Amino acid sequence: MTHRTSTLAIAALFGALLLAGMASAANDNHDHAHENGAAHDNNHEHVHEHEEDHAHDHEHEHLHDHSHGHVHDHEAHWIGRLHPPSVHFPIGLLIAALVAEVLFMVTGQQRYAAASWFCAGGGVITAWAAAVLGWLFGGFDLAQDDWLFAGHRWLGTATAVCALVLAWTMIRTGMSDVTAGRTSYRMALTLTALLVGATGFFGGALVWGLEHYGIQL
Repeated sequence: MTHRTSTLAIAALFGALLLAGMASAANDNHDHAHENGAAHDNNHEHVHEHEEDHAHDHEHEHLHDHSHGHVHDHEAHWIGRLHPPSVHFPIGLLIAALVAEVLFMVTGQQRYAAASWFCAGGGVITAWAAAVLGWLFGGFDLAQDDWLFAGHRWLGTATAVCALVLAWTMIRTGMSDVTAGRTSYRMALTLTALLVGATGFFGGALVWGLEHYGIQL
């Protein structure tokens, strides 16, 4: 009985050791498989990261080329930011030139003719500067849905064109105080002053809205 019990105990111990060995081997195989899977995942992630890096580099090069192509546009837009402060000069000078010319017509005093000439000359120069800055600031896309923006742009462009005509009449007329000799100058000055005033009106509406003028649409 004792011998049989010992035999069973040895068999049980042997079986337990056998099961433990099988479990250990299975565990080792599982760990090995897991390590292989992890290594595969790492390789996959490495390849994926490499592809992402390659795509990122390609995108970076594309963006670099794209941005390099638009660097001049960015600089032009930055210079165009001087448009809002620049518009005050042609508005003030051209309207002042018209007022001085009216005073010259009423009083006949030469000093008003000189003041009109001086202000008109400054108005011509600054009108062109403001127009160029405005195009740089607003861009050269002619397809605009905003009618206020389009009105402001084209009125400003028309003002610059009329300013050239005004400059031509100034050269042609000179500082003459003869009324007949200043007719073309007065016509060009009146039209240019009206246009610059209308341009300023649209510019103000762009910034503050038509409601600023009490206009409800």
